[in-house]
Amino acid sequence: MDNRNKDKPDKKPNWEDRFEGAKVDGKRKHITKAGFRTKKEVLEAGTKALAEYNNAGLVFTPSEVSVADYLNYWFEQYVKPIECIAKIELIDILGFSIIRHARGFITNAVVKPIKVAAPIHS
Repeated sequence: MDNRNKDKPDKKPNWEDRFEGAKVDGKRKHITKAGFRTKKEVLEAGTKALAEYNNAGLVFTPSEVSVADYLNYWFEQYVKPIECIAKIELIDILGFSIIRHARGFITNAVVKPIKVAAPIHS
């Protein structure tokens, strides 16, 4: 929390909130929001922003839906559409392979991930 314009007498106070987020490429990253008029405003907004960040941006809205009902909904909306595509693609790609070949491919894919070549820039 900082008053950015405290040394500039012709400007109004402009409070800023900053907290450290997750490191990206080993470098510290800060999340900053400025433009608050008072210290109280920046404290309230900063506390709320940090709580949202720590909760991964998820907003919890309590409801009367049971976990079983939600899982059924999730399965129908997200798993079923992909299930058909996955079955078709897997059967087309791996359907005629011999099991021992597929097992070796899967083992190698897990132990030695496939490397993608770097794109060539012209």
